[in-house]
Amino acid sequence: MMKFTLIIHAKHNGINLLANPFNCNCHLAWLSSWLRNRKIVTGNPRCQRPAFLKEIPLQDVALPDFRCQEDQEEASCTPPVQCPTECTCLETVVRCSNKHLRVLPKGIPRNVTEL
Repeated sequence: MMKFTLIIHAKHNGINLLANPFNCNCHLAWLSSWLRNRKIVTGNPRCQRPAFLKEIPLQDVALPDFRCQEDQEEASCTPPVQCPTECTCLETVVRCSNKHLRVLPKGIPRNVTEL
């Protein structure tokens, strides 16, 4: 499991965690506690996975709800990448050019920065 240290300098009054596809599993429980103990987060970061926690604010999820499946990869902290079948995707970029599409394809990820 990857671990990291989050350092916030005293001069900063906030961090923005919005638009992150948080997978609220057992590996992210620490962040929920950390957010509740500090009042420096702007916006309201929300879980995207698992389905029963979708759109629940990260700091409002009860600690027992941060759980992992036995067969789940240990380092799986982000949801799997979704990409329309007609397109190719790389991180937050979706490429659908030269496909002769007449309508916007279904399944475009919410976190797309370039289409």
